[in-house]
Formats: sequence, structure tokens, C-alpha cells
Amino acid sequence: MADHSPPRIALCRGAERVSNLHRALEPVIDRVDWPTRQAVLVKPNLVMPTPPHAITHPDALATVLDVVRQRYDGPLTIAEGCAGNPTPDVFEAQGYARLAAFYRARLLDLNADETLPVTVCDRGGRPLRLRLARTVVASDCRISLSLPKTHDTVLVTLSIKNMIMGALVNRRVAGSGGRPAWLDRLGKMARGHGNGWGSDKTAMHQGYPTINLNLALLAPLVRPHLSVLDGFIAMEGAGPVNGEPVPWGIAVAGTDSLAVDILTARLMGFGLNEVGYLHYCATLGLGCADLARVEVVGNIAQEAVARAFKPHPRHEEQRRWQRAGALEFLRRTLPTAPTPAPEVSAS
Repeated sequence: MADHSPPRIALCRGAERVSNLHRALEPVIDRVDWPTRQAVLVKPNLVMPTPPHAITHPDALATVLDVVRQRYDGPLTIAEGCAGNPTPDVFEAQGYARLAAFYRARLLDLNADETLPVTVCDRGGRPLRLRLARTVVASDCRISLSLPKTHDTVLVTLSIKNMIMGALVNRRVAGSGGRPAWLDRLGKMARGHGNGWGSDKTAMHQGYPTINLNLALLAPLVRPHLSVLDGFIAMEGAGPVNGEPVPWGIAVAGTDSLAVDILTARLMGFGLNEVGYLHYCATLGLGCADLARVEVVGNIAQEAVARAFKPHPRHEEQRRWQRAGALEFLRRTLPTAPTPAPEVSAS
């Protein structure tokens, strides 16, 4: 039976990361219909191996896995597709293999996963073919475990963007391009990223207006069923990697990923209409954008933790994301890929 209750977001603040996340998860975790789930995927944020305040802390991942395993005994995947480093190396550096073994989960490099074709657009409005990791699309419970950060192209990166960008593949980093590396390099030089060449993550970066549009195009296919933002240490300034740590001490969680991201962006000082991809997702109805309709629970008031994050140095250019005819294009183009049946095997 459909749940027509208002979206609920838990906002908690505490002096310790693990207990903070537990407090945030407790009021929302059972809004997932666990008995019906067949393929659960947890997507941390491991854009690079370092610095530690740019990536998901192993204790945060362990907390989420523990809470999930208390309710769900089926196939569980920890999945990431790193941007510039081999994902298995980053898993190893962060101790994720130990956690996967303890919680009976598999580690998956999304850059090496089977793919589904999707179509976005380049900066000139021409079709651009990319590849999404099949396992992300197929999972019937996607959990985005990220941290609040300012960003170098879209102002802020939160739970929805974490899932989308990780699901786009970079075959060269995975070492499984299906053709010699020299041939891929030639194709990338001749045709650029995308359309089967180079990195599909890089191909998304077609200028500020287009990346916001493309994120909204892909959001319906892979947006999280549960969003968890570990803001114990957040990032401001030149994110998503080179920014400065913000000891914020908060955790945010909810099953409406758009509402979670809009609320967290607002706590960081960014309004909905400043962040292009969130604005598009809201207009497309991909969640609740009206925070007045959201039940916010937890141990701290929003105004007590709101702070103006220092934006990226190029934030003025990023705010010029508007593109003529974008909404008509989005509505005409969706959906962009078939949705496969969920995987039920962890092998």
C-alpha cells in the first residue's frame, strides 16, 4: 500500500559520528519496506582517496550497514566508481573490504559493471550517449551515503548527485575498456569524452547549464531510496576535493532524496533556485520540494545548525545555469533508459 504520509527528514547533531548517524537513521529507516527489498546498494562518496574530509568515513559506512543488516538479510552491495583512481585501491585504502566481509556484502567497482545506455546532451544541445552502471539502476533500494560539500560546477553536491556521478562509468580507470588503451585515447582526442570514448563522468561536464540539465535527466533512473548525509565533518570552498573541512557535527537522513538535499542545501546557505539540478528535479516532481510539507524531526532545530558555507571560488559563474527551453527538453526526453529487473544474486 502506498505511503501517503508527509516526507520525514531526521536532522541530528552530536559530538560523535556513529551515535549521530544512529539518531538520524532511527526515525526514517523503517519507512523503507524492507521485506520487499531484493537488491540493496549502498553508495558511499569516494571521489578520490584523500583528503579524509572529502570522502565517506569507514565508521559512517559501518553504521549504515549495521542498521540495514538488522532489517534485511538479502544481497547487499557496497558500490562506487571513483573518478580518477582505481576503485579497488580506494576500497582497500579505506578498509572497506573488512566491512564488506563482516556485513556479508560485496564490493563492486561501478566503473567495471555492466552498463545501460542513456542519452543526455552536450553543450550544443546534441545527443550525447553515456553509460550507467546496470547494478545501480537495477537495485530496488539505493542508499546514498555522502557528505555535504560545496562543488566546482553545481554549487553543492549531496545525495542525488553522489548516486548519479558514481553510476557513470570510466572504463579506463577500471582497466576494462574492451579495446586497447591507445585506441581509446585516440578516440577521446578525436571525439571527446562520451559516445563510447573516454570517461562518461567527464562527459557530463558540458558547462554549467548543461551539467545541471543532464543531472536532472539521469536522476529518475538512479535517485536514492534512502539518503544519508554525514555532516559530522563537511566541506566548504573549493570542493568537492580541495575545500576546507567544516566541523559541523550533524547528520541528515530521509527517504525523499530531493527533500533531504534541498533541506541540507538550505542549511548550507543555498536556496533551491540557486542549484540548477535540484530546481529541475523539483519541477519534474522527483520528490517533495516544499519543505513546509516535510516533517523534520531530530534533536536540533534547523536554525541552530544553519551556517553560510563559503562557496566555490567560481560560484558566480555556477549560478548562471539557466538554459532556454530546458524544462520542455526534460519533459520531452524522459525517460532516458529502460529499467531492468532487480538483481537478486550477490555473486
